[in-house]
Amino acid sequence: MLFVLIAGGAVAGWYLGKVEDDRMRQMKPYLPDKQQERAQDLVSALNSRDPRKLQLLRNTSAAPDAPDNLQLDRLIEAAFPLPDCRYALDSVRDRGEQGTMDVSWVSSDTRTYRYDMLITETCPGRAPLHRSIAVIAVPYMGGYWTDASLLIER
Repeated sequence: MLFVLIAGGAVAGWYLGKVEDDRMRQMKPYLPDKQQERAQDLVSALNSRDPRKLQLLRNTSAAPDAPDNLQLDRLIEAAFPLPDCRYALDSVRDRGEQGTMDVSWVSSDTRTYRYDMLITETCPGRAPLHRSIAVIAVPYMGGYWTDASLLIER
């Protein structure tokens, strides 16, 4: 009798773990209007030149100046517009799921989703420059994607 209860508990635990694992695999879509909204917020934050204003996933269990948060700050600073310049969001290009990627301050080999922010950088006395900054999102609570990193393409 005790063996049946233990085996039944093990099967139930395995099943519930599998159901939760399956739910994590079923991410909610990252809809274009949400990407557009997030991209506009990110562009505004980049124009502020304050890395902390970018709503990207940070290591909140560590000190604000922990190495992984400093690494993210440096990445964000590399994406800032040139001095005396500003970005304007032109459009967003959905690139969909990208497989796994190592986003060091999140975890290694995590699922990723990408969208590109197509922007124009305007500077006084210069022709506008068109740029693309990729946003990498990772799975988050409730099966939603959350922005975690940037890829700068010049």
